[in-house]
Amino acid sequence: MPEGDANADSERMQVLLRRFEIPLLQFATRITSDRDPARDVVQKTFVKFQNNGAFQNPEPATWLFTVCRNGALNVCRKDFLSWCGKRRR
Repeated sequence: MPEGDANADSERMQVLLRRFEIPLLQFATRITSDRDPARDVVQKTFVKFQNNGAFQNPEPATWLFTVCRNGALNVCRKDFLSWCGKRRR
């Protein structure tokens, strides 16, 4: 990848972080009811966005919120399954 493309992607990522980090964190926190796992979900969401080359998507909000929602629901599922396992014992 040429350096100009890498710089442009880095700049776009910074813009996306500034625009979506707080709304995604609030969204994930509402789903998980816990800010710490919500932060992890948001961080993983941005890593997936960058790794999947989703910069070509003209409207990244839908992609970001969908991936964030799925990640937060996975956290809830894991917590629930963990709780169920402890309760059976």
